[in-house]
Amino acid sequence: MTLTEPAVAEEALGPVLRAVALAVLDRPPAVRLRPDPGLLVEEHTPMLLSALARSPALRRRAAARLTEAGAGDEARALAVVLLHPDGAVVEAGLTWIERRDRAADRASREAGRAARKIDDLRKRLRTSQGRLEYAQRDVREVRRLLDDTREALAEQEERAEDLTRRLGIERRSWSEPRGLAAALLGALEQPPPRPAEDAEARDPRSNAGSGPAPPAEHRSAHLAAAARAARRDPGEILSVLRAIVDPAPPPVSVTAELGLRVVPLGGDTHIGGSCVLVEAGGTRILIDAGLRPGDRAEPPRGIDQALDGRLDAVVVTHAHNDHCGYVPALVARRPDLRVLGTPETVALMPVMWTDTAKVAAAGERRLARWGAGAEVLYGRRDAEAAAGRCEELAFGVPRRIGALTVELFPSGHILGAAGGGGPSRGPPCRRHRRHLRLPAGDRRRLRRPGGRSRRRPPGHGVHLLYR
Repeated sequence: MTLTEPAVAEEALGPVLRAVALAVLDRPPAVRLRPDPGLLVEEHTPMLLSALARSPALRRRAAARLTEAGAGDEARALAVVLLHPDGAVVEAGLTWIERRDRAADRASREAGRAARKIDDLRKRLRTSQGRLEYAQRDVREVRRLLDDTREALAEQEERAEDLTRRLGIERRSWSEPRGLAAALLGALEQPPPRPAEDAEARDPRSNAGSGPAPPAEHRSAHLAAAARAARRDPGEILSVLRAIVDPAPPPVSVTAELGLRVVPLGGDTHIGGSCVLVEAGGTRILIDAGLRPGDRAEPPRGIDQALDGRLDAVVVTHAHNDHCGYVPALVARRPDLRVLGTPETVALMPVMWTDTAKVAAAGERRLARWGAGAEVLYGRRDAEAAAGRCEELAFGVPRRIGALTVELFPSGHILGAAGGGGPSRGPPCRRHRRHLRLPAGDRRRLRRPGGRSRRRPPGHGVHLLYR
């Protein structure tokens, strides 16, 4: 019988060695050994195998012991070799067992190396997995930073586009004589700033009781410097610029009462769409032209009444869409329309108009996907054109528009809002003129010429003078 598996040989060798141990313990010299055969096998296996190879008598006694113990087939088969009377056969069997043990040791070492290699690979795998997790986190962070960078780049590109658009507007306004004159007039008429002033202190009407205010030509350091450089009187410089901005009408031989007509076109009893039409002496101006809120922005309710005839200018009290949002549409229909406001209002309005055009275009694209699109009130080009028609008008500085003279006063509604109230000092020829004050707030209240109020309202933004 051939033994090929170490497990079977181990099970067979145990009973044979136990029989050899019992045979050894039977001999008188074994009195110095422990009488436990199992312990003898465990502690002295090499000695038992060596004695087995040298002593045929020991092999015979061990064979007898194995027979008495009733060993199994595998043990009996192995005993045929190890307990054979011929020593050469025994040596061959022991050699086979030794080779088997060496092979088992080698396999054990290889298994140990394989186990250590597996452990090392597992450690490397855990390390690689940790590195992978770090790399994935880095990738997510890089993607987030990339998205932020793209968003910032888009914002910068949009800002650059907006600045380029504004630069184009400024270039066009400075290349047009009337726009250039209006810009110079606004800068030269601007009074010098006073430290730590509030709206009340900046209101020219607050000083009505302290005597007449000095003319504009004596209140601007820029104007004084320009007059010295040009060797001209400040009043002469202002007169020339005013003539360019608003050329004097041809003289007429027949005079008549100019009359006054004030027509609210929106914002009086409704939300949004603030607009007031003022007519006097053939001059027609609008005080504000705002949008009405809703799913789609709408113009002032009565705007068609203003567009029935000539329209000279729009005076904007402040840069809210319900007061200035419709101005680009008006400029698109009346390209020569003048747009007046405080410097802050003139700076804010183009931003409002551009955003409104962008939002309106996006809304119309969404509606168009459902077959419900319609024309927007105005686009970005219209907003740029309207920005090019803007004229800055400082607080307390009169500006003539045809038969009317417009003057703005500060208010606390928003930055640059025109407001105020109370008495007005008026020009030197006040007795030959009439006055109209129009409010700048979101709820209008008109005051008739010569009317009085018990207490000053929050804001009357536009002061109109007419003969």
